Amino acid sequence: MGPDGAAYFCEFGTNKIGRINPKTLEPTELTLPAGARPRRIANNPDGSARRRVPAIQLPKRGKSSMRRSLAFVIAFALALALCSHAIADEKKTPGEKKSSPAKKPAHVILNAGDIQWVDAPPSLPPGAKMAVLDGDPGKAGLFILRLKIPDGYKVAAHWHPNAESVTVLSGTFYLGTGDKLDESKGTAMSAGAFARMPGRMHHFAWTKGSTELQVSGMGPFAITYVNSADDPRKAKK
Repeated sequence: MGPDGAAYFCEFGTNKIGRINPKTLEPTELTLPAGARPRRIANNPDGSARRRVPAIQLPKRGKSSMRRSLAFVIAFALALALCSHAIADEKKTPGEKKSSPAKKPAHVILNAGDIQWVDAPPSLPPGAKMAVLDGDPGKAGLFILRLKIPDGYKVAAHWHPNAESVTVLSGTFYLGTGDKLDESKGTAMSAGAFARMPGRMHHFAWTKGSTELQVSGMGPFAITYVNSADDPRKAKK
């Protein structure tokens, strides 16, 4: 091996030597002056190769022998390069840590008594309770939540950036589409009913009797009222 990392080889009984580029592993064949018969190769200070002790004349071998020797040297150099690469991968910098495997999704079971209810966000009229069952409505990704809504609860015409799916668990939920709440245009949904509104669809709702809903969609969840004056976040305190 030379100081530059190159591998040199020679064919006994011939006047040819070879060099393997350490970066590309490409072999280069060099022909010595006529009559020269290198037995070993030494390195000059500049990294080049020179022959050392003249060898005893040996019967000249054919091209197939030279090819076999060349193939062996290339395979050996390739193996050295692969080993060096593997060793370098093992030597991590002091502050570098191997990435931890992704966590597996947790198995979740919630009985009715395990559900934690809190006040619904200020984007909804006061009086409703909410419980998040899965995900985070404030972040990207799937979320599932429940709503407990009192009798006579009304939500003015609004829309969401993403699709919203609603399942009625109890009570009666009225759902209509349009730019203004109109109780003559709503559809009554009893327990077990399902509805899905695509993103940006204008819709409104109200209830008859205490009602519980299950709502799911892709976060982040947001609500925009068609008429900004209907937004409870802007109501005077």
